[in-house]
Amino acid sequence: MKYGPGDIPTLNQWVMEGRLLPSSTLEEETSGVRVQASTVTGLNFPVVAGAPPASGGPAYAGYYPRDPSTVAGPNNGQSLLIGAYVVGVIGLVTCCSGAFSLVAGIGAFALAYQAGRQGHPGAVWAKTLAAVVIIFAITVMALGGVLQSLMNGVGGG
Repeated sequence: MKYGPGDIPTLNQWVMEGRLLPSSTLEEETSGVRVQASTVTGLNFPVVAGAPPASGGPAYAGYYPRDPSTVAGPNNGQSLLIGAYVVGVIGLVTCCSGAFSLVAGIGAFALAYQAGRQGHPGAVWAKTLAAVVIIFAITVMALGGVLQSLMNGVGGG
């Protein structure tokens, strides 16, 4: 994809917007010579404190394109976290149902996982709640099967 032509102030604006990286290839308009952006005098790439210099140029802060699933939204996964807790508590309350509780636990874990991907620090606790619900559901289903077979064995003789 080509943009331009662009002078140094325009290119620096693109740097600040994250549209131009040190690793980007630039082409001189008249000669067609291609160079790496980090080698162009006058371009000011932001330096990340404590980061080692990138190969061929200074470290930089703007990484684009970004994966939208990892970028924090306006609530940083808060609504997903609330959903995970609600579904997790429903799973705990209905733990005697077995299969329904298992589905609720899996749903709660999925919501908590997404909240974690959006950067919410409380996602760890929601995942823990979901894991407890899943373990309870599996235990209830297993015990139910054992009790059912014992009842069939006692009553069938």
